[in-house]
Amino acid sequence: MPGSIQKKGKNKYLLVVSAGFDITGKRIRYTKTITANSDAEAEKQLALFYSEVMKGNIRNDQQLTLGEYCKYWIETKEKKLAPTTIDGYKKLMKRINEALGHIRLSKLKPRHLSEFYDLLREENLAENTISHYHRFLHAVLETAYKVDKLIPENPAKAVIDPPTPGRPKPNFYDDEQTLKLLEALNNAPLKYKVFVILALETGTRRSELLGLEWKDIDFVKGIIYIQRASNYTKENGIYTGTTKTETSVRKITVSKEILTLLKEYRRWQNEERLKKGDKWIDTDRLFTQENGLPMHPDTPDKWFKKFLKRNNLPIITIHGLRHTNASIMIANNIDIITVAGRLGHADKSTPVRIYGHMLNKKEKQAAEIIANETLRKTKKQR
Repeated sequence: MPGSIQKKGKNKYLLVVSAGFDITGKRIRYTKTITANSDAEAEKQLALFYSEVMKGNIRNDQQLTLGEYCKYWIETKEKKLAPTTIDGYKKLMKRINEALGHIRLSKLKPRHLSEFYDLLREENLAENTISHYHRFLHAVLETAYKVDKLIPENPAKAVIDPPTPGRPKPNFYDDEQTLKLLEALNNAPLKYKVFVILALETGTRRSELLGLEWKDIDFVKGIIYIQRASNYTKENGIYTGTTKTETSVRKITVSKEILTLLKEYRRWQNEERLKKGDKWIDTDRLFTQENGLPMHPDTPDKWFKKFLKRNNLPIITIHGLRHTNASIMIANNIDIITVAGRLGHADKSTPVRIYGHMLNKKEKQAAEIIANETLRKTKKQR
């Protein structure tokens, strides 16, 4: 029979049963100290103990630490989530392991998490950053509670005043700043000029722009097809991935001016290809390094920040151009369904949450328009 008996003294026995491996790969050993009048009686109790273990009535997860379980949780998600998301989780784990990784999962309390968040605040981390840690730990512990049944409840749910900052207002340019940006771009290198103008005019994400290939541009119909993303992680380098959601795969109609600019840029890129000769690696990407390979995702942001400083423009990110695009559409009464579709939001209510402050202004305008068409008209007729 699997298992062993160790005599520990008069009538005292230690029963040991091995049953597979835990989620981290460690052999699971179940132990029980008993009192028996003879070796034969101890053998009978071992058989009963073994039976209970095999039925799952006895668990031995008390030694599993938070760090070990987090590692296991991330491994189970690697095939389901984007590499950039997994990379972000692994970065969070470095600090979590330092402060909490050694604590047994069964012993983890809400106060441990609260103290960890306070420690991060003392290190001057932004509340938004601390909330990333909380959301990650909440998700991990919810799985440990609901799926693996390792803990009786999720301690993250009981944290008093958890780090949940409000969504920051998007950084974007107003009309005057946008015009100044476009004027300054007249003197910018063509590659970056095209990148920034496309980001502004289409509202596409940085990764989506970097994933664009020439076959995605329909110059006849005036449509750009968003079908892939280009990302970077330390483990994978620059790689081609899917868009953020299924809804992010979309087509965006563009103006004649954009098509003209793209044709100019394609001619320039073809000239560069000829100059490089056999050193050029053909990837069909719009935005490349000097040898034709896909551009690193950090490159546009680094260039854009320096460009804005040189031209005395307020510093915003490339993503801020996406917000600028949305604000222009909303300011010009484009319906929210169209806004969500062009931006590739899976949930049509997302623009409402992000750009609610802009929509509030429109709501006030709506009240005035309704009053003009009803109450004020009635007054005039009296």
